[in-house]
Amino acid sequence: MHSIVSPFRLLLVCCFVLLSACSVQKEFKEGLHYQRIQPEQPHDTHDGRVEVIEMFFYGCRHCYALEADINAWADEHADLISFRRLPAIVAPSWITLAKGFFIAEQLGELDRLHPALYEAIHKQGEQFNNDYMLMKFFIDHGVKRQAFIEANNSKALAEKLDHARIMTVKYGLRGVPAIIVNGKFKTAPFYTHSRQEMLLVLNQLIEQERSSAFNHR
Repeated sequence: MHSIVSPFRLLLVCCFVLLSACSVQKEFKEGLHYQRIQPEQPHDTHDGRVEVIEMFFYGCRHCYALEADINAWADEHADLISFRRLPAIVAPSWITLAKGFFIAEQLGELDRLHPALYEAIHKQGEQFNNDYMLMKFFIDHGVKRQAFIEANNSKALAEKLDHARIMTVKYGLRGVPAIIVNGKFKTAPFYTHSRQEMLLVLNQLIEQERSSAFNHR
């Protein structure tokens, strides 16, 4: 005798199967959701945490949109990761804003001026095409003119700009934002469906690196 399944009961079964499938954590794949960096680059893990570097450009609207999410994610994982930013220099036109990051860092003003630079560009429509425009921004935000000039002409700034250029090439970047994990892997919203999914990819990569470090003890 064949039993008859009502359409309503069948719908409930289908919904249960769908929910069960969604509850299984998605496994992200190398070459699709993230890429391996070849050759692997040196990274700083002296404190046992996983190094995570956000490569960005102040003029990039996608980088600006990522700010709130990446800040919250980094705070949540602060005990597992060492998070920092490095401005990418994909083209000569990116140098001025990279200077903005490094000068603010050198003057101890990064926490205050990093979000202010983003706001100036993406909310107030300001442009920074040369050092004079950048200096005006710093002066308008309370930095002494001479302090800016000295930082802008410093050897330390030149070295940091060279390093940023070199790492942009070594990481194989053509665009931003991009996130580098332990000098081995890179991911970006370009590789995933959304910023939120990219953060899930980072969770997986961090767990991989922590497991690998534990297994090599």
